[in-house]
Amino acid sequence: MITYLNIVFGVLGLITLTYAVWIKDSRRRGILAAIGGVMMLVYSISIHDPIFITLQVLFIVSSLVEVLRSFAKK
Repeated sequence: MITYLNIVFGVLGLITLTYAVWIKDSRRRGILAAIGGVMMLVYSISIHDPIFITLQVLFIVSSLVEVLRSFAKK
C-alpha cells in the first residue's frame, strides 16, 4: 500500500538524485546519489515494481562503488 510518506520518499529521492548530477566532487556526488537511490528504493518497494526495485539496487551499488573509488584515489 502506498502512503504519503512513501511518496515523500520518492520525491525527496528524485530531488536528491537531480542535485547529485550537478555536483562536481565525485565523492559527494556518489554519496548523494546513493542516498537518493535508497529513497527511491523505498518508493519502488512501496509500489511493488520489481524492475524499478532491481534498477534502484544496481544504481545504489554503482554509486557506492564510485564513492569507494574516490576514496582509493586520495
